[in-house]
Amino acid sequence: MLEWIIEVGLAIIRMFAQPFLYWFLILLWWSSYFRMKKERATFGTKVFSYFHEANGTWAFSIISGLLLSILVVGLGLTVTIPVVYLLAIIMIVLSLFKRFFFLSASYTLGILTIMVYLLDVFGEAILPVSWWKDLSNIDFMYIPYLIAALLIIESILLYRTKTMDTYPEVTKSKRGKNLGRHRIKKATIVPLFCLLPSGAIEPFADWWPVLNVGGESYGLMLIPFIIGFEHAVSNILPVKGARWIARNVMLLAGVIVLLAIAGYFYPVISLIAVIVSMIGRFIIQYGFRLHDQEQDSVFQLGGEKGGSWFLVSYQERLLLP
Repeated sequence: MLEWIIEVGLAIIRMFAQPFLYWFLILLWWSSYFRMKKERATFGTKVFSYFHEANGTWAFSIISGLLLSILVVGLGLTVTIPVVYLLAIIMIVLSLFKRFFFLSASYTLGILTIMVYLLDVFGEAILPVSWWKDLSNIDFMYIPYLIAALLIIESILLYRTKTMDTYPEVTKSKRGKNLGRHRIKKATIVPLFCLLPSGAIEPFADWWPVLNVGGESYGLMLIPFIIGFEHAVSNILPVKGARWIARNVMLLAGVIVLLAIAGYFYPVISLIAVIVSMIGRFIIQYGFRLHDQEQDSVFQLGGEKGGSWFLVSYQERLLLP
């Protein structure tokens, strides 16, 4: 028990040596700054304050992360330092597109899996030997399960979206007319404990760890895993739009789990499951855009409220002076 307590403490310390946490704070500030700048230009004032993009996510994300960590560590799923830093690079690069949509686990873990597969085949000539061995020894059969679990968390966060969690915007139609819309946008951190192939923890059963990458003892690493989503809504009430997306993301997670189970018997299906998760998440994004365009507009530039113009639905219009 003492070894576990020590490793949990070390895992928390190791978290501060990773770029995830610092980049997440920079990303939130960056997103908030440009959002408020746009709000002031459009409405004459900021609508929401800094870091609002993570508002209302912390309790659920932490609890979800701890529950998922129990499953990950209980099964003995092991990662290596090169994999962690490669994941960090992928998240940083994807976030440079300024869209939280690319921070879905479908993309971050999907790209990680494909890159590790390619580096396993071609990386011996370009990577340090120790890094190449660490990457080539990883069994990514469990990745689809992890993607599915994180998609479920994403789906629940989407379903929990409230009216005051979305961001009003004004955009131009093809004819140059002002149109209103809202942006569903959140980013959060899911704390995920994983095993490292060195540390003070000794195997406590013959089957543990399930996926062994070498080593006779194990440590813990706490990865502050960044997830996010972003969708523009023009013709549907934001809460209804968020729930439409949530249902489809949950359905995608179910499909990935079924493929992952089949991957236990036919390993190539695990890679197919990862690819399906990436394609499926894109289809949901694009499908919602088409679904939104088919509806009648519900937003307009509403009455003056506090000296500024806000986007409201026709229902909310009745509440304005």
